[in-house]
Amino acid sequence: MTRSLEEHVTTTAERSESATPETQDALTKVWTDQPGLVGWFTTVQNGPIASRYIVTTFLFFLSGGIMALLMRTQLAVPESTFLGPETFNQLFTMHG
Repeated sequence: MTRSLEEHVTTTAERSESATPETQDALTKVWTDQPGLVGWFTTVQNGPIASRYIVTTFLFFLSGGIMALLMRTQLAVPESTFLGPETFNQLFTMHG
């Protein structure tokens, strides 16, 4: 006994009617960013969040590089007084 192709292939449910205007308005309200600082901190869009991650990463990379340069400047010459011992230890800890 052979089965027809329709019995072997999975099907999807029929599409329902389009969203009502009330539903569209509610979804637009939920997914639209609020203006100002509140919207900047509460966004759920992946583009702005990714941009903030990239900027934050670059700033920390730059900060670590500056700390490394300061430590290398201190270690460039013997008996250097460019940085005090406590400041050098703080930079070393922050850089690491």
